[in-house]
Parts: sequence; structure tokens; C-alpha cells
Amino acid sequence: MFDLKLLLLELGLALILARLLGYAFDRAKQPAVIGEILAGILLGPFIMGNLFGFDILSPSINSSVEAIAYIGIVLLLFLSGIETGIGELKNSGKKGLITSAFDVGIAFLFGYIVGGMMGYDFIHRIAIGNIFSATSVGITVRTLMEMDALHTNVGNLILTVAVLDDILGIVVLSVTLGKGSVEMLLLKV
Repeated sequence: MFDLKLLLLELGLALILARLLGYAFDRAKQPAVIGEILAGILLGPFIMGNLFGFDILSPSINSSVEAIAYIGIVLLLFLSGIETGIGELKNSGKKGLITSAFDVGIAFLFGYIVGGMMGYDFIHRIAIGNIFSATSVGITVRTLMEMDALHTNVGNLILTVAVLDDILGIVVLSVTLGKGSVEMLLLKV
């Protein structure tokens, strides 16, 4: 049964810890988003569930928190789109494309090699390589905004690389999910 009081209490505790850690990182001249992510790790199932034996989010409200989190992600990506101009991305053009290809290539290769060392088959190594090459445009924009670097040449290059990394990652993921076959890829798109 849904319990609004429990939802508000648990969500409030999560927000307070996220804000406190974000503030601490901000005071240490680091992006606040690092502290907020750390709060999520601390309150998540790995630390609280595995190490201390309980979950901060009770199962009865977990789906509500997931829905709120999804809305938050959509709003963060929307903000990223508002703060980003196509012209700024075009200005980074060739540099961004080369940097992105190099970035994705190195990270993907590293993940592929790690997957092989762990004994995974080809498809799983491709998936691990894809995971290693993933970026978050929303977090990138938020961090650049906090550092007042979003509308600088370096900020534009970083954002262009992040966007291109995501595009390349989606293509590789689509091929991976299609198990490498073009026919399966076309069906999934």
C-alpha cells in the first residue's frame, strides 16, 4: 500500500543528504554533482542494503521514487538542451568529432579487453566496451554550468564530445542488441 508520509520522509532524507554532500563538494571547489551522486551511492542498495542490511527506500514506494527520478532526469536533459546551442556544437566540429572518435575508441577498446580478461564472449565484451565509452550529457552540462564553463571554447568542445559519444554509444548498443546483424538492427530501430 502506498504511504505518502513514508515517501516524503525518505525522499526528504535523500534530498538533505544529497544537498549536504553537494554543498561539501562545492566548498571544496569541486562540482556539487559529485556529492549528490555520492549521496545516491551511499543511500543505494549496495551500501545500505549489502553492508548495513537495510534499504533506505522501502519497496512499497520504490516505484514512486523511480518515477520522480525519471522526471528529474527528463528535466535535467531538457535544461541541457535549453543551455546548448546548435551553433556552439558546430563550432567544435572537426575537433569534437576527432576527439570523440578517439575517446570512444580508447574507452571501448579498454572495456572490450577487460571483458576478455574476465572471460566473457564477444557480445558481452562489446557490451562492456560500450558501457566504458558511455557519457552523460546531462551531468556534463550541469558540471560545466557550475564551473561557468559551458559557453567557453573548452566547454563547447567537451559538450560536443559528450553528445557525439552518446550518439556513437547508441549506435554500438543497437548493433550489440541486434547481436551484430544489420537485419536485427533495422528491426530494433
